[in-house]
Amino acid sequence: MRAAMVVLGLVLGGLALEVALRLAGANPVPLSKRYLIAVGHQPRLDYHCYPTNPHGDFAPAPDVSHGAWRLIDFAKREYPLTALRQTPWVVEYEYSQQGTRDRAYGGPPAAGVLRIGGLGASFAFGEGVPLDKSLFRKMESRLGPNCEVVNAAWPGMKTAEMVALLPQLIQAYGCRRVLVVFTPNDILLTDSLQQRMNVINDLVNTRDLALQAHLAGKWYGHSWVLTSLMLSRELGAVAGQTKQWYLDCYDPRQNADNLERMRESIAALAAQRDCPVALVLYPLLIDLESGYPLTPIHELVGRMAREAGLPTLDLLDVFRGRRTSDLWVYATDHHPNSQAHALAAEATVSWLRTDVPGFLEIEDNGR
Repeated sequence: MRAAMVVLGLVLGGLALEVALRLAGANPVPLSKRYLIAVGHQPRLDYHCYPTNPHGDFAPAPDVSHGAWRLIDFAKREYPLTALRQTPWVVEYEYSQQGTRDRAYGGPPAAGVLRIGGLGASFAFGEGVPLDKSLFRKMESRLGPNCEVVNAAWPGMKTAEMVALLPQLIQAYGCRRVLVVFTPNDILLTDSLQQRMNVINDLVNTRDLALQAHLAGKWYGHSWVLTSLMLSRELGAVAGQTKQWYLDCYDPRQNADNLERMRESIAALAAQRDCPVALVLYPLLIDLESGYPLTPIHELVGRMAREAGLPTLDLLDVFRGRRTSDLWVYATDHHPNSQAHALAAEATVSWLRTDVPGFLEIEDNGR
């Protein structure tokens, strides 16, 4: 009888908690960022919007009472502007007429100034942090007034696309050096690998809508209480599958053609004689405390670069042993925050000065 009463009490308590959570509008799935777009603004202007401001990198949302605005999520689902109160902290992205998240560059640099082109995907782009706290801007600040670093990175950019952009950086921007930032998700994929890519957690973004759909298919998915209890376990399982997926992307048995394309791209970067290129490997921010799971990827790409003669810095040595969550933009957005970018910039500038002879040298003719 006592056991029955305990069970009954737990069931009734659980039901009461379930009702209370639903009435309060709580949701066991953490809210991811949303996107606020200034419609028709020239040059392009938009914002990534977050529920809180854990590291002080974000600013209050702009005034949306004037002009035309759209508020959407990762799946392009539209929200009323009043929903901005759920994500009232933002990062601004303003783009130049040249299409970069940077100031516009008109013509070659001034005499005595070295202009460095910066290429990469979202980590180099500075997704999740203000422009002045991003990697290339931090580097520019450390290098001093005689160096300019162009932020020509773009989320999702692959290594082959970076090679294709080199002529534009040299001719249109007047860059005489290029720094390429590589992350493990920069490789091209086969159709099979693309289909396997988990949309819930790519070790960078946890997407709330996809996670909700995933959990709804579980036996406990209609209970907010049980979903809350099981959420950590589910996210851990998804992360484990995603780590293996990354390793499979660099397995010659599963992605041989694209690995060869990557090798060719690295060789093309190394072959630039008039505009020397250096490579920085930026780790994904996962399990840095111990047992970083993507070390084999860093070793493979580093070996390709060494064979091609491309100067390479692996930032894993800078981040290893740090508490991973301290470096995240947000709990559901694992792009590097301002602290991570500052560490990366300091290490990269120091490496260029000491280990890459001539890279930062400013020639008499302005080159």
